[in-house]
Amino acid sequence: MNNKLLYIIIFLLVIIIAGGAYFMFSGRNSATEPAGQPQAVSQSPAPLPSEAKGPSEQSSLAAFSEYLSNAKLVNVPKNQQFGPGMTLNETNVFNFAAGDQFCLSLDIIKQMPTNIYNVAVYNINSKSYSITKHVAGGPPTLQIGNNLGCEQLLVGPGKLLSAGSYEYKIYLNNILAAVLPFEVK
Repeated sequence: MNNKLLYIIIFLLVIIIAGGAYFMFSGRNSATEPAGQPQAVSQSPAPLPSEAKGPSEQSSLAAFSEYLSNAKLVNVPKNQQFGPGMTLNETNVFNFAAGDQFCLSLDIIKQMPTNIYNVAVYNINSKSYSITKHVAGGPPTLQIGNNLGCEQLLVGPGKLLSAGSYEYKIYLNNILAAVLPFEVK
C-alpha cells in the first residue's frame, strides 16, 4: 500500500511538472487573453466554464459528492521529500516568496476521468479569473484514494500570482464542484 501511494505521488508530480513546463513554454497566459475567455493548456473534450459569476458562486454538492469526499489546499514545506509519512499542512494562506508549495489534496471516492476535471483561480479583488485551464496531461483517470498534486500558480511565464485573495475552483463535467478560498501573502 505504501509503495502504491509513493508511485501515485511520483506519477502525479511528473504530470504536474510536465504540465507546468508546457504551460510556461507555450507562451500563452491569462494576462494576454481577453477577460472571461478560457485558456486551454491541453486538448480536452470538456470545455471550460465560460461565464465568470464571481465569488458568491455556489458549488454543486451533487457534482462534488459523485467523485470526492474531501478537497483541501495544503502547503508542503520547501524541500520536503514526497512519500509515505510526509507532512500535509492544510492552509489557505501561501507565501510563494518563502518557498510555499501550493498543493491540492483530493480524496477520490469514484474513479475520475481526467478529461472532466478543470480548474480556475478567481481573483476576489478584481472580480476576474487570473488562471483558467484544463488539467494538462496525466493518466486517463484519477484513482480512488488520496491524490496530492502541487503546482505553481503562474499567470505568465515565470510570473506567480501576486498578493491578494483568491478562490481555487474545481469543475467536474463543467459544473462547479468546489470553491477553495486562499490568500497569497
